[in-house]
Amino acid sequence: MSEAARPGSFEGLSFDDLDESRRAEAFAMAADYRGDVTLRLEGGEELTGYVFANEPGADPPHLRLFPKDRDEKLVIEHARVTGLDFSGADKAFGRSWDAWVKRWEAAQRKIAAGADPGAYEPQPEGLD
Repeated sequence: MSEAARPGSFEGLSFDDLDESRRAEAFAMAADYRGDVTLRLEGGEELTGYVFANEPGADPPHLRLFPKDRDEKLVIEHARVTGLDFSGADKAFGRSWDAWVKRWEAAQRKIAAGADPGAYEPQPEGLD
């Protein structure tokens, strides 16, 4: 497993040579991630898209993915996945309640000091 590009985010994280002990962790993280992941499959195929569900209790266990390059839903069996990269931007990073409170408190300190606080609300980003 490689290190994340931004502390507190999965963005940039990679899981190589996934074995049974790492699958559950990697697939749960992928389903929670709010960006694209790249799945490396047996045979060398790669799929990039948004994992919208991890179904470990299904028969067979699988991920559900919206591929980045086409308008459909895919079901990818866990056993086919050999590696996983958190390849897309983490669209939810820095948008938690705690992050908003910190920005708001900093803005209040600037206002109290007579300075322009600037924007403390998160600004919308494109979805790529």
